[in-house]
Amino acid sequence: MKYLLVATTWHLLAVGLLLRVGSSAEPLIEVHLQGDHITGTPLHWSAKRVTMLTANGVRRDFSPNMVQRFGRLAGELVASTQQQVWQHLRGEFGTPFSIKATKHYLVVYPADRVDRWSSLLENLYSDFHGFFQSHRHALPRTRFPLVVIVLPNREALLQTAALSGHADPRKIAGYYCDRSNRIWIYAPPSNSRQLPLSDHITLRHEATHQLAFNTGIHERFGTTPRWLAEGLAMFFEMPQQPASLRTRDSQSESALRQTAFLNRGDSPRGRNVPLKLLITDDSLFQQSPELAYAQSASLTRFLIRTHPAGYVGYLKHVATRPRFTFYAARTRQTDFSSCFPGNMARLESQWRAFSNTPR
Repeated sequence: MKYLLVATTWHLLAVGLLLRVGSSAEPLIEVHLQGDHITGTPLHWSAKRVTMLTANGVRRDFSPNMVQRFGRLAGELVASTQQQVWQHLRGEFGTPFSIKATKHYLVVYPADRVDRWSSLLENLYSDFHGFFQSHRHALPRTRFPLVVIVLPNREALLQTAALSGHADPRKIAGYYCDRSNRIWIYAPPSNSRQLPLSDHITLRHEATHQLAFNTGIHERFGTTPRWLAEGLAMFFEMPQQPASLRTRDSQSESALRQTAFLNRGDSPRGRNVPLKLLITDDSLFQQSPELAYAQSASLTRFLIRTHPAGYVGYLKHVATRPRFTFYAARTRQTDFSSCFPGNMARLESQWRAFSNTPR
């Protein structure tokens, strides 16, 4: 392998590689940084930032100025096997943690606790794939092993979330990190075999995010409207029955109020967000998060119940947008209208009537 020593040649190297092997291939690159090295395939590059994907499914971002040398390796990116990821996790977390391998997941949890997560995750995996199969959208198997980290307590989760850059980690009960492609949650104090409902809901919510970004429902390296991502995750939260059955309104309003985010006693009742604002502007999730989550869940259930083909078509359309591109408000509205044609005011009126009907 021939190394290139000048970081500013990264752009020319990446362009040359992709032109030579074709845009569908994933050339393998080794990059040596200051105190670190990365092996993976380039996803995006500019004068300010380089983004690479590793064999473990981890996204790495760095400045070209940090590069000491880099070069092309033989072959293309091949996803790590479950055993390879298991070995990596064992070295990372050590003996204080146990690791449970299932068909699709690797669950890392405190060694002094019983495993209460792996079977629930596989149930969600089945629910998720079953729902889309019932809507004539068969999903591929996930490319990378799905990793879930269960920390010993909430304090450990808050510390990890703060290090990951969460603006206000005190409000979270768990999260999916799109950079590491991992779910981070914490073990409840009780060591019973049954997970408390609130923890189960959190697990399903975050695991839905992980599945959506690993099956192509959402583009992991693109921009997904926040309402779309959170609405889908909230749709799959309740574990009482398969999600494929919820298209017939079996998820009640009382169940909706038990969701992980709204289970804080401050559910915003009687307040509505204009449809256009919800689908075009993510800032509502910072300004009025409780309202944004509630309205996203409501709109998602309405669209799945009354416009299932349009909803699945909209998911597909958004997922095909170019990676690492800005999603302007006008484009968001145009894309939404193309999948739900007709008068938007009429659609909004139907949504409000649907939301106000007792179920």
